[in-house]
Amino acid sequence: MPITEQDPQRELFLALLQRQRSVIWKLCLRHEHDDRRAAADLVQEAAQALWRYRGSLRPDSTPRQERRWVAWRVRAILYEHDCRQRRNLLVLGQPYEGSEEPSVDDDLTFAALLATLPHADRQLVDLRLAGYSDREIGDRLGITAAAVRVRMFRLVRRLRRVVAREEQAVNRLSRRQ
Repeated sequence: MPITEQDPQRELFLALLQRQRSVIWKLCLRHEHDDRRAAADLVQEAAQALWRYRGSLRPDSTPRQERRWVAWRVRAILYEHDCRQRRNLLVLGQPYEGSEEPSVDDDLTFAALLATLPHADRQLVDLRLAGYSDREIGDRLGITAAAVRVRMFRLVRRLRRVVAREEQAVNRLSRRQ
């Protein structure tokens, strides 16, 4: 929904953008590795998304809460932007470079396993699979590189437990037959 002259929230929103423009600009510029043109495009995209989600910002927010909300929203927008870019880069039919071709069952199992993860963990896995470093993932998610490593370690440990339980269940079933 575009901003119209008659919208009563227009002035409040424009004031919010004015107060938080440095936060938005810095996040977008850092994301685009100091490419000002690309960052300017992202700032526009961020402003549109902030307008869409303006209802989730509490009206009685302190300046600090407001800044955190804006930073969180912009990081989510940057993550979505990365996902769209990565999807556009995938080339269908490209040969698999592993030792053996993965089966459809493997792909479905992996997808089902990822679907059970919370949103924050899926973001982490998506960025890792896209080839981002711990520092880059941390920048995009607003956490430190050390926190990325800890979360990945815990996530892998949790996934290994799930896979081990599944394998035990399959083994038990196969012994019964």
